[in-house]
Amino acid sequence: MFRKAQAWSFDFMASVIMFFMILTVLFFTWEYTSLQSNDHVMFNDMESSALTLADSMIRSRGFPRDWNGSNIQVLGLASEENVLNETKMLMFVQMDYGDAKRILGIPAYEFYFRILHLNGTQAWANNTELLTGLDPTVFQNSTMVVPIERCILFDHSVAKLSFMLWR
Repeated sequence: MFRKAQAWSFDFMASVIMFFMILTVLFFTWEYTSLQSNDHVMFNDMESSALTLADSMIRSRGFPRDWNGSNIQVLGLASEENVLNETKMLMFVQMDYGDAKRILGIPAYEFYFRILHLNGTQAWANNTELLTGLDPTVFQNSTMVVPIERCILFDHSVAKLSFMLWR
């Protein structure tokens, strides 16, 4: 009689151990899948924001239409679609980084903006480099980078607007 109880006890303990091992594997699988899903959702949000902001910059004059650093509500750099206004670009690149993030509506992300000639060299206007923000290649802790490039007309020639959101 004692042997049956011991065998039942051994079978029961083996089953419990096996159950908890399977439960542990399922838990870690669920956590991994959940983290991957969160990263995917965050990346999609960043990509949507970056596309919207880049398109708004090159297609809109902003609000108000003749904005300056003190009254800007919505950023737009265009004088007409895909033709950028040099004065607005200069005001934007000279703007305080925190103010620019607030106006762009991206408090959770960092950004990097620049205008390049088609040969890849940096564009300048009135002795000012047309770039602003934090370059993600300088920061080793950037985990997600969403680069957007758009062709524009600047200074009567085709150029490239490069806009990156990163975290």
